[in-house]
Amino acid sequence: GSCAWIVWRLPEWKLMIAANAYLADTTSLLAQSAGMTYGVLAAFQLGADDLVVVSNSRLALLHSLG
Repeated sequence: GSCAWIVWRLPEWKLMIAANAYLADTTSLLAQSAGMTYGVLAAFQLGADDLVVVSNSRLALLHSLG
């Protein structure tokens, strides 16, 4: 599977990072969850204090919440 993540700085919508990864031998749910995790980690590394997470997969969002 593959995943991608984009981090914007709000409110000006400045693009901070756009990246993707190929994850061999994984399910689409795990790939989507990994993409969200990588995006959150990237946001924190860039100094984010607050996050808005958006996904096209409700299941992946619920999975990431535990």
